[in-house]
Amino acid sequence: MDKSINNLTCIILAGGFGTRLQSVVSNVAKPMAPMGNKPFLQILMDYLHNQGIDRFVLALGYKADSVTQHFDIKQVPYAIQYVYEKEPLGTGGAIKNALSVITDENILVVNGDTFFEIQVKSFVDDAKISGAAFFMALMEKKSTNRFGAVQIENTKVISFGTPHADGLNNAGVYFIKKSKFLEVCQADKLSLEEEIFPKLLLLSQLHGKKYDAYFVDIGIPEDYMKAKNKLGKIEIDSSWSLFLDRDGVINKRIVDDYVKSVDEFHFIEGSLAAIAELSKLFERIVVVTNQQGIGKGIMTERNLSDVHRYMLSEIEREGGKIDAVYFAPQLSSENSEMRKPNPGMALQAKQDFTEIDFSKSVLIGDSDSDVRFGQNLGMITVKLDNIDPCKSSPELFRASLAECIELFNNVTFKN
Repeated sequence: MDKSINNLTCIILAGGFGTRLQSVVSNVAKPMAPMGNKPFLQILMDYLHNQGIDRFVLALGYKADSVTQHFDIKQVPYAIQYVYEKEPLGTGGAIKNALSVITDENILVVNGDTFFEIQVKSFVDDAKISGAAFFMALMEKKSTNRFGAVQIENTKVISFGTPHADGLNNAGVYFIKKSKFLEVCQADKLSLEEEIFPKLLLLSQLHGKKYDAYFVDIGIPEDYMKAKNKLGKIEIDSSWSLFLDRDGVINKRIVDDYVKSVDEFHFIEGSLAAIAELSKLFERIVVVTNQQGIGKGIMTERNLSDVHRYMLSEIEREGGKIDAVYFAPQLSSENSEMRKPNPGMALQAKQDFTEIDFSKSVLIGDSDSDVRFGQNLGMITVKLDNIDPCKSSPELFRASLAECIELFNNVTFKN
């Protein structure tokens, strides 16, 4: 954490209706859209805190209780204060309302539904050098359909909102001087883009600079999914359990056939090392695998036992651990309780390891039945990429088991 700017308060504009996103996220405020088992807003605040911000004022409106209820029980290492809109105030009005509880002159403001991965200290330093009342972070964007077009000379903004094919766009990160900003706010309901920016432009007090950094706006479902897979994290502690599918996750699938012997069992590249790393994070790791090749008479339970004995010995040799392997030999036509997506194998695991809590468990699989298995039990689900379509909606996608390691933040406190 950069201590050099930790006295700077950040206003986060988190009161919008999120109309375009409501087809996939409808029960919470848009900034609370889930990313793994953390909401987008917390990921944004965690990032800013790591950049040196330790005080936030959240400007809330629509579904404000979904924000306050989360942070009222969540242990976070920064201070949070809430301000509320009884009716929509517009982006400018929301900032003005938030400023009423802040005594500082210099304020950072960010949109609660966008993430711009800039270095905050560099941005603040640039803003102070400009001397402007309002300084904005800009990005280069080929299309300006959804982002405010900006033209600058040096850092001075000379036009805002004029569409153009290529150029700079508003990235939703601002540094403002409170007293000068309030001078142009003559009403309580104000649009930042339509009312305040034109006034600041006339006063030559609107400046900005281009930054090359990752940007995402979660306002539409397509971009929300991109953000979730880029930013999504799963906070766990050492009491969590991990459920792994086998074929396509640990070892290579055999298309239209089954792994019937040790000779046919081949670890996916990186999976052994990944299990060794995951073993350091999870209290329990179990494998749950459908094996209807037994039910079809193509292989025997003895064949499967030999394969699993080999698999476990190689995992242990590489420093990993699997606490148990559960398999379902039944045919899919039997609709057995043991066969995924039905919960039988997980219930057996919980009977054997009573400390397993499905609400504190992660399922990693490569098929739709894996995802539904986990979701039926209340687990967080991660689907690995393959050619199979996924009718369900896993929390996260990754290309391989090795890439899943980066998903997990091991926290020292439990909530």
